[in-house]
Amino acid sequence: MLKEFDYSTLEVISAVKNINNLDDEKTVLITITFVNKEDSYKHLSGIEEMLHKLHLEENRKYIKLQCSYTQNLNNFLIINKTIKISFNDPKQKYCTKSFNEDQVSNELLMDIEFINDFFDSCDNELKKVYL
Repeated sequence: MLKEFDYSTLEVISAVKNINNLDDEKTVLITITFVNKEDSYKHLSGIEEMLHKLHLEENRKYIKLQCSYTQNLNNFLIINKTIKISFNDPKQKYCTKSFNEDQVSNELLMDIEFINDFFDSCDNELKKVYL
């Protein structure tokens, strides 16, 4: 489960939530992007920051925590639709999917709740919500 991982060596650099409304349901994609604290660029600005970000991207140093799921209008999870969760930290990879209600576990639901709570706890300057 995601909440058991160690996030203390990571720094959140962005948190994005995309919500697509369809008639009677909405799809949600949450992406939280991290870097290792030693790769932080908070102290940089201008061209130095841009070059450091380019270096991080070229060397695949960005770490992403993602989930996607579908909800009805009452914000209840639709478990008969695909649910995906992934975390690509090289030290602790994690990926799980479900395609129907038989594959949905309590751990999967707890992971979705964890990611939503993690997103909500991120600094407002780092969060973006797209509708």
